[in-house]
Amino acid sequence: MKKWILVLAVLLTVCGCSAKKSEDDGYSYGMKNSSDSIAYVNGSPEYYENNGAEVPRDPNQEKLVYTGNISIETKNYEDFTAEVFKIVSKYGGFKQAVSENVWNNRRHMSLTVRIPAEHFEEFLDDLRNTEGSLVSVSTYVDNITKQYYDNELQIQSLETQHERLLELLEKASNLSDVIQLEERLSDVEYRLNKLYSEKNTMDADVAFSTVEMTIDEVTAYTETTFLKRIKDAFKGSWRNFTDNLEDGVIWIIYALPALIIVGIAVFFLRKPAKKLWNRHFGKKNTVLPEEDKGKSQE
Repeated sequence: MKKWILVLAVLLTVCGCSAKKSEDDGYSYGMKNSSDSIAYVNGSPEYYENNGAEVPRDPNQEKLVYTGNISIETKNYEDFTAEVFKIVSKYGGFKQAVSENVWNNRRHMSLTVRIPAEHFEEFLDDLRNTEGSLVSVSTYVDNITKQYYDNELQIQSLETQHERLLELLEKASNLSDVIQLEERLSDVEYRLNKLYSEKNTMDADVAFSTVEMTIDEVTAYTETTFLKRIKDAFKGSWRNFTDNLEDGVIWIIYALPALIIVGIAVFFLRKPAKKLWNRHFGKKNTVLPEEDKGKSQE
């Protein structure tokens, strides 16, 4: 009995040593995987769950991205565009992209500006108060809070892995271990750089709202009355009718050779086809017996 207890103790000791060694060799360094699931705890936005651990965050620190699309007409193109640029500078914004072209002797500008998020509504209000005619305005708010904090937790996890790998690399003496650790370290650094880039982009989008603008030079502002809408509807319906008519004529021209061939075939085959039909499906004359003839006459 004592012999079996001794053997069991030895086996447990060997297994324990093997398990401890496996934690320090290869890729099992006791590090958390950065792809571990992150989710709300009990549906509450005040906490996140990462491998069962509750990570609190400030519920007031929502990460919101504001975007806007604006279309404006102006009769005084140069002065108006200068005024728009002045409003952008007033709120500490900047021009991200500008394109300008001329069509029918009228200038047109497509403009993308970035405005500090805290001045987004003020910027829109100032544009509404300019001498230009506001044709359309649309705004959108995208809540990226969960995406942002997921990214942050993954960065923290990978930073912990990075520190642990550096410590192991300093202690490693085996060449194969050094190579494996350096490969793992390179992979972690690549993923960290990618996450840092995503975080910087989100930070910029949250801090600076994006506003897409079009500015059209006109001699008369577009009417938005009910009668103007009716007139536009009639114009649109007539345009659709003429477009469909033109498409039909073009289709007939393309199909004309095939239609001619079909017409010729119908012309020459209609008589033989009629005879064949009558032969198989036409009304047949039947000869009645003499008695049946007499009855039919009566």
